[in-house]
Amino acid sequence: MTIEELITSRSFDRSIIFGYYGGGNYGDELLLTILINILLNNKNTDIEYAYMNRETHSLLNHTYNATPRFGFYEILKSIFKSKNIIVGGGGHWGLDANKTVFIMSLMLLVMRTVFRKNIYLIGVGYYGSTDKIGHFSARMASIAANEILARDKESYAHFRKLSSHTHLDKDIAFSLDIDGLKSRSKIDDEVDLQSGDKNIFVTLRNFRGSRGKVYESIITELVTLHSDVRFIFLLLEPAHANEQGKDFIEKLKVSNSNVTSYYFHDNPLEIASFFKAHKNSARLIAPQYHAQLTAHLVGMDFLPMSYDNKVSQLLKMFGKTPIPIESVDKVTITRFIEAATS
Repeated sequence: MTIEELITSRSFDRSIIFGYYGGGNYGDELLLTILINILLNNKNTDIEYAYMNRETHSLLNHTYNATPRFGFYEILKSIFKSKNIIVGGGGHWGLDANKTVFIMSLMLLVMRTVFRKNIYLIGVGYYGSTDKIGHFSARMASIAANEILARDKESYAHFRKLSSHTHLDKDIAFSLDIDGLKSRSKIDDEVDLQSGDKNIFVTLRNFRGSRGKVYESIITELVTLHSDVRFIFLLLEPAHANEQGKDFIEKLKVSNSNVTSYYFHDNPLEIASFFKAHKNSARLIAPQYHAQLTAHLVGMDFLPMSYDNKVSQLLKMFGKTPIPIESVDKVTITRFIEAATS
């Protein structure tokens, strides 16, 4: 069963969607956008979604015929009003599992068993990299779910042990309407690329602890060594959500004239359109799942770097050999840059 088959097979009127929405992460905002569009295109009405931050919602220009719900009491009221509760994508039961995931999973179980709500986990991930809380949360969510659409083989294997209502599908982002993307993005008004193909898109990730520091150190050195290459640093979350990443980029810009930047502050489809518009003139270095997935979908070359099981699963799906971020060194990235700009 696919996302499209599930949504066309029944009514999703009066639904509320849950995810990591409102933190400003490009991938989660993209999933929300795509899922809402699929639901609305199939004539579903009264769609609501839980969103963490009003300011971020306004900043990212979410304009749909669907209603955002902010704050605990507003969201709780929407839950009780809704017939369906949808978890719209994300690797919730993986490396990033936390108490919020536990609370959400418990809520799903209560709403299913006590209040008889329909529960759907769509395009979700469950990985061995999670901790005990993540595994226990996944068990609660699995018991609650009417249907689970797992986004990769590892997630399918884990969920299938817990629920016979599990189906192997793909990440929601695979349903991105590539042909519907604009030929020019608003980002082109803010970022200058060099003519030709000497452009490298680089993203950062706000890792827990010291993970990623070696990656940042290598990038810093290579930006200086390749002064003839334009490095476009894309912070795929609003600057206020990753001040450390912003500071890192701003310092690079002071000492390197070949560095420019963009901080996520518009609808996520603008980034997808930007990738598509420059798929032949730029390559991507990104320790981010949905940045790599977007690049793949639009046909942009990227470094197959993995920082978690979910990324390794994605890369294997593409027929690529994952390079663990701990193994990414100066030689690896240099070869990628030089192959792009030779």
